[in-house]
Amino acid sequence: MASQIPKKTRQRVFDRDQYCQGCGKEGTELHHIIFRSHASPGWMHDFRNLILLCHRCHTLAHQYKKQREKWERWQKVRYGTEWQVSKGIHYKQEA
Repeated sequence: MASQIPKKTRQRVFDRDQYCQGCGKEGTELHHIIFRSHASPGWMHDFRNLILLCHRCHTLAHQYKKQREKWERWQKVRYGTEWQVSKGIHYKQEA
């Protein structure tokens, strides 16, 4: 099982987002924008790779490619792509 998101990081994302970034309702779950299975271990829990969603939007994010791509675009608009390069962040290589 993957490691848990550190409490300080969880709080930082809740403070930043405050509500579900998908529909505006109460946010209750953190979503890894780049899935844990696709991310390098050193950055999967970086606050810039997390977004606050409600249960419904979180389920949709895992079920539909378009939803996943939407959050990846959200991440790039908010943080750009340079932060990934500067921290040595990258996708795991597909086998």
